Amino acid sequence: NPTPGKSSQLSEDITLDRNKSNLDNNTNDDEELHYLTQNESICTLTEQGGPITSIIQLKNCRDKTMNHQIVTAGNTNYILFWNPSTYQAINKISSRKGNITVLFELLDGSLAMSYDNYIIKIYLLPKKICTSILIGHANIITSMLQIHPKVFITASKDQSIKFWDTIENNCLYTINEHEKGINCLLYIEQET
Repeated sequence: NPTPGKSSQLSEDITLDRNKSNLDNNTNDDEELHYLTQNESICTLTEQGGPITSIIQLKNCRDKTMNHQIVTAGNTNYILFWNPSTYQAINKISSRKGNITVLFELLDGSLAMSYDNYIIKIYLLPKKICTSILIGHANIITSMLQIHPKVFITASKDQSIKFWDTIENNCLYTINEHEKGINCLLYIEQET
């Protein structure tokens, strides 16, 4: 159960307390997620059922009541939606496709999630309906980002970066220039 601290509001910026949550150790079933604000823990979330692998805060959801909800994924076959005011798990999406490695909210408010079996599923929120399944990587997907309303990018331990069309749900282009697996993507927009 959540353990509220002294503060009653969650800051816009969420920080994961890695001292309390060992994300690299998949054998620990007592993982906890701590929200920090002003260097003070205000809440501990413990209902994920395993190590937490990804956390996001919804900002673009079509259902504005879902905006600001926290979404967590772990080495379980589900994601949890959390109310940031009560720190309670309020909803869940389950899947039999494997453990979830990355969560990402697309600009249209859809939720992209990658699995340890190298697929990506796109969910339409708030209905939580899977609208597409993308297959193309040969190893675990480690990062996602969106650079254009119609294009999002994934990086993988398979040493590739893929550009996906969010309308046609297909791979537009693949970059295979890395010698080792890719851990993170960052897009820096140039000012004109």
